[in-house]
Amino acid sequence: MVGKGTRIVFSAGFLLAAGCATSPPPEGYYEDPQLSESETAVLDWGGGVWGGNRSPDVTRIDGKAVRPLGPSSTRISPGKHVVEFSYSLYRGLLPHQYVNGSLAFEAEPAHSYRIETECAGLYGGGCESRIMDETAKLVVAGGTRFVEAEIEQNSANLQEARRRTAVFEDLREQALCGAGDKQYDLALYYLAGLEPLTAPDPAAAYAWFQLAALSGQAEARAVSERLVADLSQQQRAEAEAKLAEARQGSCPRASGGVESAAPPAATPTGTAP
Repeated sequence: MVGKGTRIVFSAGFLLAAGCATSPPPEGYYEDPQLSESETAVLDWGGGVWGGNRSPDVTRIDGKAVRPLGPSSTRISPGKHVVEFSYSLYRGLLPHQYVNGSLAFEAEPAHSYRIETECAGLYGGGCESRIMDETAKLVVAGGTRFVEAEIEQNSANLQEARRRTAVFEDLREQALCGAGDKQYDLALYYLAGLEPLTAPDPAAAYAWFQLAALSGQAEARAVSERLVADLSQQQRAEAEAKLAEARQGSCPRASGGVESAAPPAATPTGTAP
């Protein structure tokens, strides 16, 4: 009996909604502008709930009510608009809290816009609404959390890049000051093109392996002999030039300008120093 009653109520509600959809909206309700498609924009809010994302229900556009149970998209004229909306937070399978909000944006003709809300989960946990220009692939209103997340990620990437550069510069200084193990490690940097280098530099790697060998790193001599066999004529010439410059390298940490035999390091672009 409960199941049948539920179906009857649903059917009655569906017919009522259908009747409202065919009748003209009461005065004060939002109506599509009387312009051609090329002169208007489209605002869409359909899609339902999926994971932590949801399509909010638009309740008013520019202060005029949107028909409940009506279409989930409408045409809007170019220019500035204020969109009022609401969305549900769920407890179990049922909504337990309704959240209201509004966003202002400027529409361009022949563009399609979508209003959407993203939450940390189905039950909320921090939600942010935004209006997407799907034609230009841009956020045109709201989305503060998304922008902040992007800035935070860029900042983290920048901090990591600075850390890697600092590690490289410290290694380079120790190598210039004659530390054989650091010269060997720096040669590996150039050989593999590790960050902050952007590309391998076999010629610079050969020069550092040669100096590491001179500093007593036995493995460096064997590696440099294998490496030089794979170098082109041009790379061999570059490697010999860098090795010759090694005799004039100076330790940046030495006091009084004390010289230390070491090949100059390549810049982080992978070119010769």
